[in-house]
Amino acid sequence: FLPRIRFEQVANGTGTAAFSIATKGSAAAITEATGMSNTALTTANTTVAASEVGILRTVTKKASRFNVMGEAGLNAFIVEDGRKLCLEKMETDALAVVTSASTSVGTSGATMTLANAAGAISQGSINKMRGNTFFVWSTYQARDARAAIAVSSAPILQFIGGDRLMAGPDETGLTGYFAGKPVYETNLVPTASSDKVGVYATDGYTNPEYAPIGGALGWMPEPVQLVSAQLPGQQIAVTACYGFAEIADYCYVKIVTIG
Repeated sequence: FLPRIRFEQVANGTGTAAFSIATKGSAAAITEATGMSNTALTTANTTVAASEVGILRTVTKKASRFNVMGEAGLNAFIVEDGRKLCLEKMETDALAVVTSASTSVGTSGATMTLANAAGAISQGSINKMRGNTFFVWSTYQARDARAAIAVSSAPILQFIGGDRLMAGPDETGLTGYFAGKPVYETNLVPTASSDKVGVYATDGYTNPEYAPIGGALGWMPEPVQLVSAQLPGQQIAVTACYGFAEIADYCYVKIVTIG
């Protein structure tokens, strides 16, 4: 989800990032030989605050010297693992925003269906969504969609990408395409009661003017190391700083089905 978020760098001295989207106006008829009156351009502004997340690990001198990876290998492993965990937290927090979408498809307590996916595309059209769009499904929603494909003999499935959806996710989380729209699968989507909440959304990176979610970026995961004589050894922390909020409600649709 993160590569498809619209990010803005946090401004110095504020700890926040601002996202502005023009409010829709309208053109008016012109009367012959009559001058037009000025119409102000208005914008909807959303301010997103950034806060820190991180993980701290302590490496004793004995552990550093005697582990099988060697001192440099252990340090590199801890830094890389911390980076991954910060990004996982970051992705989880970004996906949590999709519960704010005011439009939805699916039925609470019911399994995901292919009709839900088609309905999300239709609801997006009703919302007047624009730009490149994509799906993020929970692993349970992807499971139920595959089950629906497996028991169906409808020839249309070969045209909407049913065969690729059956193959499961690759290393990027891409699990296939539905009606030409990329479908990503993850277990990090938010939970609402007994349901999981997937999303159909505009790609905020390629279409920032239609981004549904804004990300305030302080910094991506960074390591900090401190040698301690008291241990003896060192402490290694990896931190990131960010925040997420809705900036355009009409550009995403949540998909609510049982988890």
